[in-house]
Amino acid sequence: MAFLKINGVNIFYELQGKGFPVFFLPDFASTHCSWKYFISRFAKTHQTLIMDHRGSGLTDSPPPPYSIEMMAEDALELMESLGIEQTDIVASSMGAAIAQILILRYPKRVRKGVFISSFAKFPLTAILKFSVIAKLLEAKTPSLLVMKSMIPFLYGSTFLSCLEEQKGTRKEDLHLEYVQDPEGYLGQLSALKHFDLQDQIGDISIPLLLIAGGQDLSTPIYCSYFLHNKISSSILKIFSDVGHWPHIERKEETFNLIHKFIHDVD
Repeated sequence: MAFLKINGVNIFYELQGKGFPVFFLPDFASTHCSWKYFISRFAKTHQTLIMDHRGSGLTDSPPPPYSIEMMAEDALELMESLGIEQTDIVASSMGAAIAQILILRYPKRVRKGVFISSFAKFPLTAILKFSVIAKLLEAKTPSLLVMKSMIPFLYGSTFLSCLEEQKGTRKEDLHLEYVQDPEGYLGQLSALKHFDLQDQIGDISIPLLLIAGGQDLSTPIYCSYFLHNKISSSILKIFSDVGHWPHIERKEETFNLIHKFIHDVD
């Protein structure tokens, strides 16, 4: 396990492999564990970097509020500390919001981007849902029960049917091996509430692959269409029967899409 003190926070990261870097950024309330499959594949031909954002996983959870800009600076300082001049970024949801800030502020530091279930402004429906979950955590509702309540907002119907057939849900099914503490959850939620790049998102000009699920209840498909319509350098791939985590529900297909995009010659 590796840690660096960045902006006053002990940041957990893993650096593997050799080659052009691919930096993986996890989702809200998620950790490095959600990208294990992809890292194991990409590390054969690339240098891979993964971190836990402030407030989740093995990284410290300082008191709120946080901001997406703050977490983007954490990611940039990690790159600086590790001597990474330029990278491709693969990011999911909140991670993709962080990537947007990085690309807009430091366009020469990112060569290509892959955004999964992304948005330029976090939907009000998602804010309301996650705010209720925050109240449950503050009321000391058992964490696994709270996270189980999120399942319909993470997965599509086909994947949910498979979980039902397994007669139960484990933490591994949710990719929540590390339970997030309330301070970290509230900090990341406050960052999402105040994130809005609707007026700036069209300034992104690097090659961008957008991947979305047609059954995503957290960041519905219109969020990805908005990005695609604003960013002329983007391409959009939709899995019609998938929810918020295509990289979990359709690992192999998502890997192949990302791998081809990263290796295509411009």
